[in-house]
Amino acid sequence: MPIGILGGGAKIAVELDRRAGPYYPGDVIHAAITLDSEKEVKISGLRVGLLAWEVSLIEEEEGPPSRRNTMDEMVAAVTLIDETTLAAGFHGTYQVDLPIPGDAFPPYASSSLRSGWLVKATVDRGFRKDATYQVDLPLLVPPPGEHAQAGEVGEASEPETVDMRLWLPSLEWVEGETIEGRLLIRPRKGFDAGEVRVDLKRQEKVHVPGYKHGSTYPSIDRVVLAGKTRFQPGQEADLPFRFPIRAMGCPTRRTASSTVVYTLQAVLSRRLRKDCTVHTEIWLYNGRGAA
Repeated sequence: MPIGILGGGAKIAVELDRRAGPYYPGDVIHAAITLDSEKEVKISGLRVGLLAWEVSLIEEEEGPPSRRNTMDEMVAAVTLIDETTLAAGFHGTYQVDLPIPGDAFPPYASSSLRSGWLVKATVDRGFRKDATYQVDLPLLVPPPGEHAQAGEVGEASEPETVDMRLWLPSLEWVEGETIEGRLLIRPRKGFDAGEVRVDLKRQEKVHVPGYKHGSTYPSIDRVVLAGKTRFQPGQEADLPFRFPIRAMGCPTRRTASSTVVYTLQAVLSRRLRKDCTVHTEIWLYNGRGAA
């Protein structure tokens, strides 16, 4: 177990009640903080808390992206020891309960945005360098069931040419699952499509002071359902599809400093003409709830 060193033979350590997790929003973390000192050491205090953090890589007009700490918020902080002098041979163990916010965001890790939760213990040394110990909190944020109804969703982009809908069993999914849905096509005019496909798009927006619109980083996964196809009015098509969701560690999120939105979009591509599309927002999470 990693240990924070104070100097003078003193050390601090933290152990969570669920080493491998998982924890869920609204849970209470039961942590044990151990403080030992071989020699006499003066400290200004010992505190522990749950830290929400986020780091963004912001694209600059020139040069490499800059690293910005866009969130560093301590929640549920507890002071265990006030200013004192630890006697030689001191040993203390402290039990702490730290509630996880019910709206806690899931951990996130992409090439441009990283965030998570830490249980962090700090020994304040006054004018000397503090000693800290921190451990990642294995947090799962499951689907809340707010968008879990099956049905047809989306609005066609070219309704005068073709009515399109996506049928999905739910709009809430977990990374690593496979979306099994149907693309419903109801042509109103005759036309040719070079390709019929379904795309999954991710859009990251980082809200950084000084950046009027933040930064956007789209990425696409794709499943092709058909090649060149002729559509005729009155000849409806019902195309089933299976769309594997990669486990990327990039679930849906909305915080004060960043937003990540996923869109499932079906496309009938047309050469030299505007594509016909239908799309819907879906919500991705990093795990299911406890059984």
